[in-house]
Amino acid sequence: MPNGMGTIEFDDLLNRVKQERCESSFRVLFDHFYAKVHAYFQQRGAQGQRASDLAQETLLTVWHKASFFDATKGSCSTWIFTIARNIRYDNLRSNARDIISIGADDLYDQFEDPSLRIDESILSEDIRARIDTLPAEQKDVVQATFFEGYTHSEYADLKKIPLGTVKSRIRLALAQLKKGLEHL
Repeated sequence: MPNGMGTIEFDDLLNRVKQERCESSFRVLFDHFYAKVHAYFQQRGAQGQRASDLAQETLLTVWHKASFFDATKGSCSTWIFTIARNIRYDNLRSNARDIISIGADDLYDQFEDPSLRIDESILSEDIRARIDTLPAEQKDVVQATFFEGYTHSEYADLKKIPLGTVKSRIRLALAQLKKGLEHL
């Protein structure tokens, strides 16, 4: 892209932001990359204000993390779009957690026919009985993470086992529980 004196070197501009916190260099980067990053988010499903917010978050991260830019590992453009990709994934994970955090109580009032409601005490007793039949390691991790409020990482630290082992035990336990609850 010409700037009146030749081609703009975006790597050089980002290096100036990195070394000198040069606001004018950042402004040029922002003006050039904002529309491209915005389009990137739109092409991947973010619409309207959400795409704008994500594009601004990306470029704000560029400003704050400029010290991490290393031109020997990739171009300015590659680095910026890597940040955008990571922000997109973080946003997707965050939205997935929001959806998962909706519990049965949030949906319960939507039932119009009381005869369609599941008796929670019977279900709870059945689930607890089935948890008691799990192998000890699986039972322990389910109790700790689902009923006692430990995160997977906290439980792994507490038991001094790898996080992957915790996740595997939970996966196996849930598969067993699902199998046992299919008759309901």
